[in-house]
Order: sequence, then structure tokens, then C-alpha cells
Amino acid sequence: TNKLVSFVSDETSITMFSSEIVYVEGKVHGCTIHAAKKSNPIAQNFAEFTEGLWDRFYNCHRNISVNTAFIDRIDGSTAILTDGRKLKVDKPKITELVELMESYDSN
Repeated sequence: TNKLVSFVSDETSITMFSSEIVYVEGKVHGCTIHAAKKSNPIAQNFAEFTEGLWDRFYNCHRNISVNTAFIDRIDGSTAILTDGRKLKVDKPKITELVELMESYDSN
């Protein structure tokens, strides 16, 4: 289910629905939450933050969890997002991601 998430970025408290997050990128110290118009670095661990996100998130690469609602298409080992951004997809995960996206489209 889509849930409300809260986090602190640059000493500012932010609350948004997980469906508004395009993808989360793990960093050495924390992670960055990429939304449609802004990216927010946070100190929270990538695994901890992504654990409870909406079920439409998929770990497409070692430190990237993408909201599949924002994937326009898969081109080779790249996910092309609806806003034109491109994310790497690990080759072993391509088929599973395509099947997952097709299952959402059929529902």
C-alpha cells in the first residue's frame, strides 16, 4: 500500500507519499530520495529507508530502488523513466522487472 513517509533532509522535515518518490539511491553515508522535482539527501541507511516503501518499489541495481510506476520502458539494461532519467538495471533482474511491470499493467 502507498504510505506516508517522513524524513529529514538538510535539517528540514519532509513528509510525502511513497508514490511520489521516483527512486532512492544508496550512498556511502545515507541515501538520496529522488522525487519528480527535487532530490533530498538523508542520513538514513538505504536498506532501512527502502524496507517499508510502497510495494511498487523494486531494487533494480545494488543501491537503487525504483518506483515502477515511473518506468516508461526498459531498453537493454537501462530503465527509462517517464521524465527521461535513466537507471541501470542489473542484467539478472531485467526479466523479473519486465514481468513485474506487466503484472501491474494487467491489474
